[in-house]
Amino acid sequence: MSAQDVFPRAMELLLAGDAVGAEALLGPLAAQNGDDVQVHYFHAAALSAMGEEARARAAFETAWMNHAFTVMGENDIALDRIARDAAFALDVGRMFYAEDYVGVAAAACGCALNDPAVAANEGLFVYGQSLHHAGRIEAALAAFDKAVGLTGASYLSGFVLYSLMFAKDGLQRQADTARRWGEVMRKVLPASPKFPPAWDGRRKLRVGYVAPSFANQLRHFVDLVFENHDTERFEVFAYVDHAEKERLPAHVTVRSCKALTYDAHADLIRADAIDVLVDVWGHASGNRLAVFARRPAPVQLAWLNWIQTTGLEAMDYSMLGSHMLTADAPPLFVETLHDIGPILAAFRPTPTAAPSPSPAIETGHLTFGSFNHPAKISDETVAGWAGLLHACPGAELLFKYSYFVDPVLQTTTQCRFLAHGIAPQRIQFEGKTTGEEYEQAFAGIDFALDPSPVGGGTTTMEAVSRGVPVLAIRGRDYYSRVAVEALSAMGLEELLFDDWSAMAAFAARLDQNHEALAALRARIRPALDASPYRDEAGFTRRMEAAFAAMASKV
Repeated sequence: MSAQDVFPRAMELLLAGDAVGAEALLGPLAAQNGDDVQVHYFHAAALSAMGEEARARAAFETAWMNHAFTVMGENDIALDRIARDAAFALDVGRMFYAEDYVGVAAAACGCALNDPAVAANEGLFVYGQSLHHAGRIEAALAAFDKAVGLTGASYLSGFVLYSLMFAKDGLQRQADTARRWGEVMRKVLPASPKFPPAWDGRRKLRVGYVAPSFANQLRHFVDLVFENHDTERFEVFAYVDHAEKERLPAHVTVRSCKALTYDAHADLIRADAIDVLVDVWGHASGNRLAVFARRPAPVQLAWLNWIQTTGLEAMDYSMLGSHMLTADAPPLFVETLHDIGPILAAFRPTPTAAPSPSPAIETGHLTFGSFNHPAKISDETVAGWAGLLHACPGAELLFKYSYFVDPVLQTTTQCRFLAHGIAPQRIQFEGKTTGEEYEQAFAGIDFALDPSPVGGGTTTMEAVSRGVPVLAIRGRDYYSRVAVEALSAMGLEELLFDDWSAMAAFAARLDQNHEALAALRARIRPALDASPYRDEAGFTRRMEAAFAAMASKV
């Protein structure tokens, strides 16, 4: 039978849950048609549905490579040169990476690894980044580990630690790896750090915040703190890459640090006589944790963007919200955990964020949406969301993120759902948009879905600020309880579920009752506005009280 004869029957069998029957048709076809992209994708879906993980992974690898090279050919890339010219392959990879075609970029950069010099120079780094953003975490980790081994570049450890957040057993692996990194960084810790006179409560407490920039997703959480700091009691500093690009209040002293070495940056903080130094970025790209390793301030703490351990002995505290302080958390941290209250941070919505009616009232069917990074779409999440789509037969699921413009990532995602009996056309994609287009994207979904075990943060808050209900699993560990904190603080506990089947049953009821759906949506933004998230001054007072308590112990 030809591929065109097999595909309709194989699709029919997969949608009916007969993966064995589908594989019996697709397996021989895959063996005979090495270059047929669709054959290998469908075969991977069938093998995945059968639980044949190793064979499914191999089939996906074949599909990814064939698909990526097809896309390159359609863009007039000299395919014969890719295999023999590593520098050219890396240039092609960079080009597609810049366009957010991360699956295609990974395939091109993989060819660049044939030359050890190109691999060590940049090839492994771009390769690892491409794999990470395509959600292929273990492969990304292998690339970053190899890059660290070849180059010895310490900054690459941050990419390992960041990718581990999304890996299987990632919390423990991340904690262990962070501790090893922290041990390496002990060599830069001064034997006898020199600090300003201890804070006695009679002078202003000098607080410094460190991040590459605050003019990014952090602005929703940090601008309000800067604006609400009590200037009679606190003197505030911000250490960023480029001070001229920031828009912070006049009472904040902003320092440019991009050009500074870690030692010079630490010396600048010492010269400013900072009492409490706050890292707001963690191990994410562009971090300055190596500055904290040099202990430039008597009190140092991590907050907000990185809610795992930094691994640094010189980091005194990590602040978490009350709902995240579960019994499993303390052993995973080098730092002392500080309870900052019911929420990790207050939130200021975008001024243009406004509620809209549930689109199902017009379309007649539910539209679920996930605006999360592809790396968060775990196998558990795919299985759970497939259950939602089965419970709501007319529903669709929209994935929206910059990397979802990549055709390799799109087809891979559809086939992951096909393995659970969901037709590809029910899985839709959008890339990055801004302004009114971004607002309309929220108006086009009835529910935002929170992935598990790595949930949304800013994404969740952006959804509720536009009146979109967020459906979430309670989570098994402290890190997977971000949504528990958010929805509990808003009094929306009915949107939290112990398992995926309960979530599916809830969605199915509202799929049949659009009046109840409209009533729920009408409650979401008011719930946010009445919650601790919108008490900007109150949250800042809690932060200030925490800083003062920490400084008084020195």
